[in-house]
Amino acid sequence: MSSLKLYYNLNSYSSFDSIISYSKDKVDIIKIILEVSRIVLTINPESSSNEIDVAVVRQNKMQRLFLFRKNNGSIKSILSTIYPFKIVFTNSSALPRLFLGMYEIDNKITSFLLSTFTSIKNIQSFEVFFNVFEEEKKDFLISKEEEEACWYIVRYLFFFDPGYLRYDIDQTRADPHFHPLNHVDIFFSNEASVKFGLKREITIEELIEIIDRETQCYYIEKV
Repeated sequence: MSSLKLYYNLNSYSSFDSIISYSKDKVDIIKIILEVSRIVLTINPESSSNEIDVAVVRQNKMQRLFLFRKNNGSIKSILSTIYPFKIVFTNSSALPRLFLGMYEIDNKITSFLLSTFTSIKNIQSFEVFFNVFEEEKKDFLISKEEEEACWYIVRYLFFFDPGYLRYDIDQTRADPHFHPLNHVDIFFSNEASVKFGLKREITIEELIEIIDRETQCYYIEKV
């Protein structure tokens, strides 16, 4: 897998504040992936990693997205999940194309699926999702071919492991033993969440190195 790093500054992207507030359940993770896909399809990436809000990194066997939550310019947390779509650049455009299996994911499909998932506050059954899907489909004028692609994408996103983690610098609740200033939370639900404390602040490059299983391992050490 060839290496790829896409960096985005979203000062003028109106939806960014709502993106970074997601992460309470699997549907929120799906909405993050779809929103980042709209960014990848419509915004030219930055040339450097300075002052960025979103990154998509492909390295070795890993491809992940990273969202940066900031306060007065300083990073307060970095949320990361797997980015499941294949990113393809062609000579005809500076913007990439996205694929999942044999299906291309364009801006119309990402907007339609994001609108569908956003319209449902709580997916209690498949029937609820199906009914909203059918209503949204009419509004977006989704063709049969596009519907087939959408159902393929929906099935994949519902069942794949997003590999969620979040690096936090939490000064408000900092406690050296129970809630370290610098820590990593793994898994998005409260029931499954696991916290690992860090002795110091780390960079995005160090976080990528920790996640990338092709690099040397980091060891857990009890304080």
